[in-house]
Amino acid sequence: MLCVALRFFANGSFLYNVGDAEHISKATVCRTVRKVCLALKRFLRISVVFPGHKPLRVIKEEFHRIAGFPNVVRCIDGTHIPITAPSEHEADYVNRRSIHSINVQIICDAAHITNVEAKWPGSVHDSRMYRESTLSNRLECGEIDGFLPGDRGYPC
Repeated sequence: MLCVALRFFANGSFLYNVGDAEHISKATVCRTVRKVCLALKRFLRISVVFPGHKPLRVIKEEFHRIAGFPNVVRCIDGTHIPITAPSEHEADYVNRRSIHSINVQIICDAAHITNVEAKWPGSVHDSRMYRESTLSNRLECGEIDGFLPGDRGYPC
């Protein structure tokens, strides 16, 4: 089961492509990916903490060592995970490339993924996902001191 989900995550392909490669139905791939995602979500709630797993000073030093950029506490980006068109609110899941997807926001420190948010339909812009996250509030109120670089989809 894990291998099927990893193949789907790794190649960014469609469910039927993974199903053909593994000789299983698209529906089985869909159920498998969902089960693995739910298991990962439960695991992440237990093991991922922001920003407590390392002191911010250490994280800033690691980023500076990697890229020479000071005061970075995390990096942020998003990716679209292709999905089969849902039966309800189908248009909400169509992204800018006209593909049905879930828009996933990922945050990492210099070595680890620290946050994954995979609840937004493909039509939702990265800036909205960030604006409505607890992380944005923590940074804006000064609770976390540092920079969170991202691409142009995120506000300055």
